[in-house]
Amino acid sequence: MNKVKIVFLAGIATLGLACTSTKSQQVTGDRTIEDQVILKHAFKDKFYIGTALNLEQIWERNAAAISVVKAQFNSIVAENCMKSMYLQPREGEFNFKDADRFVALGEQHGMHIIGHTLMWHSQTQPGSYR
Repeated sequence: MNKVKIVFLAGIATLGLACTSTKSQQVTGDRTIEDQVILKHAFKDKFYIGTALNLEQIWERNAAAISVVKAQFNSIVAENCMKSMYLQPREGEFNFKDADRFVALGEQHGMHIIGHTLMWHSQTQPGSYR
């Protein structure tokens, strides 16, 4: 099966699993993590379940979001902090603080770490493509 079909089917399966539960949902709608299907476990022998992280999640300032990330995902990619305009905001000036924290978070939780593209068409310093 080609990669496009696998990704498409994975998305459909993920959507289906997100709507189901291994136990009955309580009348109040309150659910704990034990009541939910854990995506990274459901597909552990097939592929990684990944998500993109922003700085609020990387620095664990959004407790609810990072809780979902840790529980459900086993692969992460940085939304922006590893793009060139953030890694080198000015010629010869480098800033790896956020990127290092991103990698540390992934390593701390045994996640597969994806290195996002360094060059992005709308986030490239003028003249840096010469």
